[in-house]
Amino acid sequence: MDTLPRRWRAALHFPVLLVLCAACDSKTPAHTPEASTRQTAQALTLTRGLPGDLIADMQVGKRDFVEISPREIVPDKVSAPGGVVVDRSVSPGRAYVWDSGNSRILGIDLAACYAARQSNQRCTAALVFGQPSASDHGACNRDSSFQSWPQRPPSSASTLCGMPESTHTTLEDKSFANMLVDGQGNLYVPDMGNHRVLKFIQPWATDTVADEVWGQPDFASNLCNTGGSNTAPTASSLCFSSISGSGGGVRLDAQGNLWVADGGNNRVLRFPVDANGQISKTADLVLGQPNLTTGGDWSHDSAMNRMHAPQTIAFDPNGRLYVADLHNSRILVFQPPFTSGMAATATFGSFAQDQGPMSVELDPDGRGLWATNHYVWDTQIRLWSWTGTLLAEPPRLTQHGGGAIGFDAQKRMLLTSYVYGQDVERLTPQANGSYLKDLNFFTPPGSYNLTTARRLEHSAWVGVAVTQNQLFVSDGRLLFWNDPATLTQGEAPDGYVGASSATEIPSPGFGQLKADASGRVWATKTHEIRVYQAPLTTGASSLKTISSVNVLGGGSISFADDGEVYGLAPTPEGGYLWVAQPRLHRVFRIRGPLTASPVVDIILGQTSATGTQCNQGIVPAPNTGTPLVADLTMLCYPGALSLDRQGNLYVSDHFLEAEGNWRMLMFRQELFPSAPTAVLYAPAASKEFPRDSTPEFPHAHMTFEPAFDSSNRMVVGFNPYSGERFVQVYDDPTLVNPSNPRDPAYARPTSQLADFYGWAVGATFDAEDNLYVYDANRGRVMIYFTPFAAPATFNVTGAVGVSGSDMLDGNRLTRGPCPGTPFITAAGLGSTIHVTQPELGEARWNCDEPAFYFGDYLGQPMPLGTGTRTFTFTPPAGYQCVWYAAYGTRDNESFDVLGDACSVTVELSQDPGDLFLWYFVLPKSP
Repeated sequence: MDTLPRRWRAALHFPVLLVLCAACDSKTPAHTPEASTRQTAQALTLTRGLPGDLIADMQVGKRDFVEISPREIVPDKVSAPGGVVVDRSVSPGRAYVWDSGNSRILGIDLAACYAARQSNQRCTAALVFGQPSASDHGACNRDSSFQSWPQRPPSSASTLCGMPESTHTTLEDKSFANMLVDGQGNLYVPDMGNHRVLKFIQPWATDTVADEVWGQPDFASNLCNTGGSNTAPTASSLCFSSISGSGGGVRLDAQGNLWVADGGNNRVLRFPVDANGQISKTADLVLGQPNLTTGGDWSHDSAMNRMHAPQTIAFDPNGRLYVADLHNSRILVFQPPFTSGMAATATFGSFAQDQGPMSVELDPDGRGLWATNHYVWDTQIRLWSWTGTLLAEPPRLTQHGGGAIGFDAQKRMLLTSYVYGQDVERLTPQANGSYLKDLNFFTPPGSYNLTTARRLEHSAWVGVAVTQNQLFVSDGRLLFWNDPATLTQGEAPDGYVGASSATEIPSPGFGQLKADASGRVWATKTHEIRVYQAPLTTGASSLKTISSVNVLGGGSISFADDGEVYGLAPTPEGGYLWVAQPRLHRVFRIRGPLTASPVVDIILGQTSATGTQCNQGIVPAPNTGTPLVADLTMLCYPGALSLDRQGNLYVSDHFLEAEGNWRMLMFRQELFPSAPTAVLYAPAASKEFPRDSTPEFPHAHMTFEPAFDSSNRMVVGFNPYSGERFVQVYDDPTLVNPSNPRDPAYARPTSQLADFYGWAVGATFDAEDNLYVYDANRGRVMIYFTPFAAPATFNVTGAVGVSGSDMLDGNRLTRGPCPGTPFITAAGLGSTIHVTQPELGEARWNCDEPAFYFGDYLGQPMPLGTGTRTFTFTPPAGYQCVWYAAYGTRDNESFDVLGDACSVTVELSQDPGDLFLWYFVLPKSP
């Protein structure tokens, strides 16, 4: 408001003037072990896009923060498909494909699909379930980044979840859905990640919004057994995945009852149908458990009345029930009439141990039952007669598969394959009884979704660097973005090097990246290290390639074979280069890497140039189960390397997937002479961030690449197998107990970033202390604008005078003594200004005009920036805030009274320069 209501101007006793400008840097208190506190991550409630907080503001690699699926999601590709079912009411049919990695179902018109394949076009979805679009949308319940951690995002009638938001491996996680189309064209779907069954009424004629739900009290609920994995099941709940197993399938019997394979609860349920054709939401019968309230984790065995991760069910023409009992490697046969807890009367077919049935389906000619099972690295499909005789065994898929088996109207079999398949394959029956694999839906090219320039590959070993106003990202490719400060969400890179196009994935690919002070970009490439001079243009050549190096005093180190290089850390001037060879269990320093005669002069982890054993052959790695711990001279699968701002070297003594000593080591700079005359072998680390967990930090330091800001604050991501899913912050990582460098009290993080991560493999800061963290398996680089620029709150204490009736100097909130300003002692009560915007600077009293003032240390206003700003004023005891006035360029504002306090929230689409706020207070009534 720019004018005050007349009724308020007569009553207001005094204003408090605030000149508000942007943040000044502030010193962080020195970290000591005794003062160490670890912030608990909570659901993200703050606004993205504002500097000075621990929430990512921008990203490259994904359309939006909610997405984590690999590559670019398109209508004619899939990611981890897990089942196909066909509506054969039209010819050749309408297929529904469970696209688990993209948390959706694709509806495929088979006539259009088969015609497209004749012209070498991929099959394209005509319908999409679970997502608002078939392009670039694939999030579980519209938020796969777990922004609501630890609470799951709610589901709805329009969402699906094939891969949960908590996944740490988007390339390996998947689910299999054994779906059903009934005689009326209604689709029944086990929504695997939401632990529910959905019914879609004739979706080709209506819509893709679910009409009914079983297993949850409503469409928004989605927890296992409605309360989480530790909740006991009920007659109305489902749990399609638990610690001991998973599975989900649906069938209708001849009477119209709905049967559900509830794999996480190790049971099969029957939901009865009434005389009106309405299926109850409460089961009346259970198989695999003694009653309707037992099940869940570990509630399984191999007795004939028990199950272990049932996948789906089928009925034969005589009403017998067949259950695919996956982890017991059998199909159970139940003879009607059915009763709760009854035992199966027989088993069916033949399955090797650990090659149990993934799906079962009636043969369209009534000859028997089809079943699929994993067979080593492919999928076996077999037809068994009702007497248990093997009738047919078509060609294997050559890839893993699972979920529903579909048949089109011409009785051609449709099966899904994942891992390196990522497809639906068609097998056509031949006159001699064999089957010919004659059509694929979604390839070429193979693999997950579609490689594009703007969406990152989900590579395991990646890198990120910033220099010369360019952002460099390696995902196998080496891509770059110009002027990273102006990036928009998920935009395509400006260029690439090391390949013929932005979509070519070179082999071997680029890995960890580092930038030095001279604008050089250093990149590992498995068997070599390449050095580029930034700024780069597309197709630029490297200025140096290193594939082997001589050792001081004789011998050489090659990067061939097991000498693959993954970690690297050049010194700022490029005079030295640290290199990690994980499979040879060593880190070494190259002196003069850019010269014509580079030489290795320091080797960490080994006592000779030929030593290549984990922990020098003395101590096994932790994943062997040994209680022994490596000493500070040893290394085992060292991976990422970084130098801090003081020149100390940090070695992640750990590598993919969970190798190594599960710790991080720091080597102080003074350990390393500048020009030793002989190789320095195996110096002891100065500090250990230990593998052993403590109550204060219950995770092993299975770290990846650490990054250091200008104050030497360290940020580092953890292997998700450690249990830590948030990037940790260490205010002073150099602190060490001089009498015990392995003291875990000195290795505790002080806070953590607020975003939930998969594999935070890479990290770096730019020259302005913006932070970039590469979440490798989620294919995104998260960007934090000056996350540590300022504290989150500001407090200023003053005093108040109450004489007079207008805005006179003597009635303003003031604090003395200030030169020329009397110190008012009549009231002398304290007051507080609390500013909730962390990017704003220090609040202090301006003696020239008594007011609270925000600005830099020289008193010069600083930009406020854009976004939403909230300022709360708490008056002295005995007073209440009643109104405000605001002056300055702004879009909107709101005023709230909070008891005696009040707050003003303003929205800024442009920087106002200065914004003036007056808060008016009155004495409280006696």
